Amino acid sequence: MNVNFNLVKNNHSWNSTIHQLNSDVLTRHVLMKGDVDNVDISFSYCEKTCKGKIKNSDNAIIGNFSITFTFSKGIKIIEYSYSFILIILLAEN
Repeated sequence: MNVNFNLVKNNHSWNSTIHQLNSDVLTRHVLMKGDVDNVDISFSYCEKTCKGKIKNSDNAIIGNFSITFTFSKGIKIIEYSYSFILIILLAEN
Protein backbone atom coordinates (compact mmCIF):
# COMPACT_ATOMS: atom_id res chain seq x y z
CA MET A 1 0.00 0.00 0.00
CA ASN A 2 1.16 3.49 -0.74
CA VAL A 3 0.07 6.40 1.42
CA ASN A 4 0.16 10.00 0.25
CA PHE A 5 0.20 12.32 3.27
CA ASN A 6 -0.69 16.02 2.99
CA LEU A 7 -0.37 18.35 5.98
CA VAL A 8 -1.78 21.87 6.02
CA LYS A 9 1.20 23.27 7.93
CA ASN A 10 3.81 24.39 5.40
CA ASN A 11 1.84 22.56 2.67
CA HIS A 12 4.00 19.51 3.45
CA SER A 13 3.38 16.24 1.59
CA TRP A 14 5.15 12.92 1.15
CA ASN A 15 4.54 9.32 0.16
CA SER A 16 5.24 6.21 2.22
CA THR A 17 4.84 2.51 1.64
CA ILE A 18 3.06 0.61 4.40
CA HIS A 19 2.07 -3.03 4.81
CA GLN A 20 -0.72 -2.58 7.34
CA LEU A 21 -3.24 0.24 7.65
CA ASN A 22 -3.88 1.23 11.26
CA SER A 23 -3.59 4.35 13.40
CA ASP A 24 -0.28 3.29 14.97
CA VAL A 25 1.39 3.01 11.58
CA LEU A 26 -0.11 6.29 10.33
CA THR A 27 0.82 8.10 13.56
CA ARG A 28 4.42 6.91 13.32
CA HIS A 29 4.75 8.25 9.76
CA VAL A 30 3.17 11.60 10.59
CA LEU A 31 5.28 12.09 13.73
CA MET A 32 8.51 11.18 11.92
CA LYS A 33 8.04 13.27 8.77
CA GLY A 34 5.31 15.80 9.42
CA ASP A 35 6.35 18.70 11.66
CA VAL A 36 3.24 18.45 13.90
CA ASP A 37 2.78 20.60 17.00
CA ASN A 38 1.15 17.92 19.15
CA VAL A 39 1.59 14.15 19.22
CA ASP A 40 -2.09 13.65 20.08
CA ILE A 41 -3.44 13.13 16.57
CA SER A 42 -6.25 10.97 15.22
CA PHE A 43 -7.29 9.58 11.86
CA SER A 44 -10.56 8.92 10.08
CA TYR A 45 -10.70 6.82 6.92
CA CYS A 46 -13.31 6.07 4.26
CA GLU A 47 -12.85 2.66 2.64
CA LYS A 48 -15.01 3.61 -0.33
CA THR A 49 -12.86 6.58 -1.37
CA CYS A 50 -9.53 5.34 0.10
CA LYS A 51 -9.10 8.79 1.67
CA GLY A 52 -8.78 9.95 5.24
CA LYS A 53 -8.39 12.98 7.49
CA ILE A 54 -5.74 13.76 10.08
CA LYS A 55 -7.00 15.69 13.12
CA ASN A 56 -5.32 17.23 16.13
CA SER A 57 -6.43 17.00 19.77
CA ASP A 58 -8.90 19.89 19.20
CA ASN A 59 -10.53 17.81 16.43
CA ALA A 60 -9.33 20.32 13.83
CA ILE A 61 -8.21 18.93 10.47
CA ILE A 62 -4.44 19.30 10.11
CA GLY A 63 -4.12 17.21 6.95
CA ASN A 64 -5.33 14.31 4.88
CA PHE A 65 -4.07 11.10 3.37
CA SER A 66 -4.99 8.74 0.56
CA ILE A 67 -4.19 5.11 -0.06
CA THR A 68 -3.32 3.44 -3.35
CA PHE A 69 -2.59 -0.21 -3.89
CA THR A 70 0.11 -1.03 -6.42
CA PHE A 71 1.26 -4.50 -7.34
CA SER A 72 3.92 -5.83 -9.68
CA LYS A 73 3.50 -5.65 -13.45
CA GLY A 74 1.68 -2.31 -13.32
CA ILE A 75 -1.59 -3.50 -11.79
CA LYS A 76 -3.08 -0.82 -9.60
CA ILE A 77 -6.28 -0.89 -7.59
CA ILE A 78 -7.82 2.57 -7.74
CA GLU A 79 -11.07 1.87 -5.92
CA TYR A 80 -12.23 -0.81 -3.57
CA SER A 81 -14.88 -1.62 -1.04
CA TYR A 82 -15.84 -4.71 0.91
CA SER A 83 -17.40 -6.43 -2.08
CA PHE A 84 -15.93 -4.68 -5.10
CA ILE A 85 -12.46 -4.24 -6.52
CA LEU A 86 -11.74 -2.31 -9.69
CA ILE A 87 -8.38 -3.13 -11.24
CA ILE A 88 -6.78 -1.13 -13.99
CA LEU A 89 -3.81 -2.38 -15.96
CA LEU A 90 -1.42 0.49 -16.42
CA ALA A 91 0.10 0.83 -19.86
CA GLU A 92 3.81 0.21 -19.94
CA ASN A 93 5.85 2.83 -21.73
